Amino acid sequence: MKLSGYQLFWMTSISSMIMFSYIPITIAVNEARQDAWISILLGDGLMMAVTWLMLRVCMQNRDKTLVKMMKDLLGTVAGKIVVTAYFVHWFLQMSTTVKDMANFQNLVMLHNTPMSAVLLCMLFLVFYAVYKGGDHGGQPMRGGDRSHLHPDPVRAVVP
Repeated sequence: MKLSGYQLFWMTSISSMIMFSYIPITIAVNEARQDAWISILLGDGLMMAVTWLMLRVCMQNRDKTLVKMMKDLLGTVAGKIVVTAYFVHWFLQMSTTVKDMANFQNLVMLHNTPMSAVLLCMLFLVFYAVYKGGDHGGQPMRGGDRSHLHPDPVRAVVP
């Protein structure tokens, strides 16, 4: 299935909004108090601007991986710094996702289940997705598409 630039932008933007606005909303409310709505709107606007910029650059460099593209655009040193910051961002996002998923399942669905059991199930799911690796539902993983955008966990896990 071919996705247009607008579809790709909105899919990525909505995913980023959920991860960085609505999951840690209590932090924004505690810090901004009555002006929390302004904080959330500014954060969403900034996130959408960064997403738009990243998608524009990625669409112009479809045949390159993130590392190669950043080294070509920014040079070796600055490119490595940006790529390192990007991967640190993903690890922070994954840790936030795992923490919130485990808290949700423990509080809402699995009241008496130890947190370690919930985390082990999530870890198994991640290992399975990595094991499936390059084949996502019969469609090979392309570095130019996948290294820039959010991972597609449903297609990675469902055989």
